Amino acid sequence: GPVPLDEAEKMIERTVLDALFAHGLARHSEDGPGSGVVGLYPPLIGDYLITEGSAFGLVIARNHLATEQPLLDYTTHRPRGADAALLHQRSLRQMADEVTRARRSWTEMPSPETALPLLVALRNTAAPSDQIEEVERRTPLTDTQESAWMLAWFATWKAVELGDLNAAKAVLDDGLKRLPTFAATLEASRAHLQFQTEYVPEVPTVEPDPRDTVGPEMLGVVAAERLLAAGMVEQARNLLESQRPENPLPAGLHAFLVGLADMLGGDLERGIDFAREQLEAANQSSSAMLIQAHAYLCVLGLSIAGRLTEASQAAFQSLSSSSVAAYRDVAHTGILTLGAEIAMAQGRPEYARSLASQIGGAKVAFGPWPGMVASIMAPASGRMPRLKELCELVGQRLDAGYITGGIFLAVEAVERGANENKHITRAASLAAGTESPLLQGMGAYAATTAAGDVDGLREAIVKLADAGALVFVTRAAISLAILQREAGDLAGAAETLDTAWERSEISGSRAGMFRRAATHIGLSGRESEVLRLLPEGPTTASLAADLEMSTRTVETHLHNISRKTGVSGREDLARVADTWLRPAPNGDYSAGDRHFTSGS
Repeated sequence: GPVPLDEAEKMIERTVLDALFAHGLARHSEDGPGSGVVGLYPPLIGDYLITEGSAFGLVIARNHLATEQPLLDYTTHRPRGADAALLHQRSLRQMADEVTRARRSWTEMPSPETALPLLVALRNTAAPSDQIEEVERRTPLTDTQESAWMLAWFATWKAVELGDLNAAKAVLDDGLKRLPTFAATLEASRAHLQFQTEYVPEVPTVEPDPRDTVGPEMLGVVAAERLLAAGMVEQARNLLESQRPENPLPAGLHAFLVGLADMLGGDLERGIDFAREQLEAANQSSSAMLIQAHAYLCVLGLSIAGRLTEASQAAFQSLSSSSVAAYRDVAHTGILTLGAEIAMAQGRPEYARSLASQIGGAKVAFGPWPGMVASIMAPASGRMPRLKELCELVGQRLDAGYITGGIFLAVEAVERGANENKHITRAASLAAGTESPLLQGMGAYAATTAAGDVDGLREAIVKLADAGALVFVTRAAISLAILQREAGDLAGAAETLDTAWERSEISGSRAGMFRRAATHIGLSGRESEVLRLLPEGPTTASLAADLEMSTRTVETHLHNISRKTGVSGREDLARVADTWLRPAPNGDYSAGDRHFTSGS
């Protein structure tokens, strides 16, 4: 693995190391005098990974780029060659060093002031829980803001990391008795924790003490969270603009909500750019919690905008960063879920399963925002939730006050086949009453698809396009094509799919997103084999020879394919076989993995 330069010189003769650098086989990555590490990255492997097209390859394989570029250009989200892997190794060392420094300070003088840096460093490095419990047991409380913050930290850790909400509440209850001066911080932390894990609470009615500087800022965060969870974007924006939090955590959460408000408000590009800026700042500050939050927001915004390749890269960068890999919370679950859904949309089911398999370890089943629902991808039973269960989940989200998340789930449900359902109807009605163009468009999409309303669905597609939600425009167009097919308009459905494919070019690999249409067409195995070879341009006779069929049988299959797809002529069939009717990795057009949609 990557090592510091001086260690590399001890391991390899200097002449050999120089030769490796000269031939582009080694890379030295540094961001300051005396820092940096060396790694070996043969271009052959890099070229293979680029060709293979995986997110991993896109991140680490660009080792031919100029070395004077920044290690990771977060403003353009372009990883610089092997630097991602080198940064990962350096981050491990930095985190370990931080634990050592913080532990030394805390051991010399146990106090909330010295405990907090140690607790953060321990969690960032996935330290055993007994080490954190030791800090909790041996750190005396004082009548200070830091003591209240430390108790809030312990409560969050117990709830999210250990999955013990009762223990978390007990910590805060005890804190209210012992630190009444900082009741605003503790009550606001309780409300924020409930928002993250249970339901949307009321804003606590508590008069902050003048010494409590964090409490008012956290109360403002809770109030803005409530508004955005209900889709009240303009009200949330006005509230956020009136706040100027100065403490790091409230300020980071405030920034997260500002970016989310932009995305829900139909200004996706501004929200994505702002989330990237905040992610860069969080990386500089090494705040794992804020890194996860802003990385999640980047992935969410990019996926909604239909920029699937960028979204996949952003998810990979977050999940592969050692500084945050140990920090598992609802944002981490959201990144995994969105990453798996994006992989499915790209037609990469194995990678999707790999990400989904990691979601099952989430101690908290639900989070407040889209994608933060562990069961949607990896339920405890080991299977995807049935349609009835998914509709019930929509109702549960709405009952808990998570209107925004419930609307995303409602779209997922109708795409899986939900028709008139009370929870879907309710979600669509609530969406219409929000102040979010995105949610309004999604609600209209869910309602019209469930009702089989072709004209209404066309209008919903226009609303989604106005909100910049290209991924939902594409998905709604696929649903429209399915409705057209069910009405007998096969040619119109094929034209709709042609247009959807062309207009979703920004998404890059997207064959998986169109699997619902392919499944609805339902080609047989032999028909799929014939169609798979058409883009290569063989004659009917050569097709028959390759597939060991008679010429008449091949012609019959071509006739049946045209009848099922609504597409006539070999040239047009070859085109759709290379676009929206591309086969799954196993070559089958008719069946395969369930399509997991972005943002559920």
